[in-house]
Amino acid sequence: MFVEYCYFGTYFSGKDEEANPLVFHAKVYALAERLQCTSLKSVALKNATNWFHGEQMGKSNKNLEEIIPSVLGAISVIYTHTPDISYEAQTYSDSAVHNR
Repeated sequence: MFVEYCYFGTYFSGKDEEANPLVFHAKVYALAERLQCTSLKSVALKNATNWFHGEQMGKSNKNLEEIIPSVLGAISVIYTHTPDISYEAQTYSDSAVHNR
């Protein structure tokens, strides 16, 4: 999938996305974070946003209760597989104070 992104500037759906598209986009976002590829993170966020607003809320008229499992799954992926930047920022500022 990363190779697809490098070649095409986007990524394509697979079996994982068909089962739960929002979680798939969250996994791509987490991978992009790990690879420090900000442009892929932007694409994943855009795709997740489009899924949420366009596909799920607009076209298919699903109610919020039907998409909550997908949202919770995506949140779990993001919290599990991306760093806590507020902790890193606090650690950095603490070390900067102590190094003066």
